[in-house]
Amino acid sequence: MTKTLVPVLASLAMLSGGTFLALENPGWLPGGGESDRVLVFLVGSRAGVERVRAAVDPARVVASTADAIALREGRIVAVNAEAVAAPYTEAGWIERDIEIFHVEKNDGLKRNKSSEGAPDVDPERLARLRSLVSKPMLTAGEQLFVLQAMNDGIEF
Repeated sequence: MTKTLVPVLASLAMLSGGTFLALENPGWLPGGGESDRVLVFLVGSRAGVERVRAAVDPARVVASTADAIALREGRIVAVNAEAVAAPYTEAGWIERDIEIFHVEKNDGLKRNKSSEGAPDVDPERLARLRSLVSKPMLTAGEQLFVLQAMNDGIEF
């Protein structure tokens, strides 16, 4: 078990680090840097937006509402899709395409706490997560699947 756990933890650390680098340094990604796309991250709550607002340099914020912030790099962090319009328009990006990522917790999947305090997990989801552990490379969809599971507090 520990032989598979170390590569999984290393992979997850790389995925988390890559996400951080993509947010902090858009030029790090192939085709990154000055792009015509605005990347929108839906975090599901004002608390999520506030965590990002507290973490970034205020000089990077080009537009702000209670439910969203827009960063000069072409990033918007918002509670939901409805909260995107005001900072998108205020930042002057009306001609730019939008790409949306949902990074909020998915409470639609089984998240009830068992008697031990760990979340109950759909057996099929857990089996898929465990099958990804042995893969040397993950597709973008598989990476998002693993990150969502981590965000939901699932240990595998």
